[in-house]
Amino acid sequence: MKLPDVELRTSAQRKPRGDRPETVDDIASGSPAIMDPDVHRVRTERRVRLVINHLPETYKRLFDNRALEAGMTQKALFIDMMQHYGFTVPDAEQIDGRVLR
Repeated sequence: MKLPDVELRTSAQRKPRGDRPETVDDIASGSPAIMDPDVHRVRTERRVRLVINHLPETYKRLFDNRALEAGMTQKALFIDMMQHYGFTVPDAEQIDGRVLR
């Protein structure tokens, strides 16, 4: 039984990897932009925790219930409220990579 011919790669045929692995941003850097630059900036910013202390428990329940009624996360409701009051911020679905589209 004869084995099929297999092309072997030599080290001269391999692309050098460099000091670090190639990231998605590196790969996409040569492509035309498909995402709004503001959305990209917000998606890649460091995340911080927003805490508002010492509110009545009733307010927290109202907020949670409104998010539940609207079928939104707390983050999405907060962003929706910011937009309502005139802040120019992208929609929650655009900045949260975990939300399925």
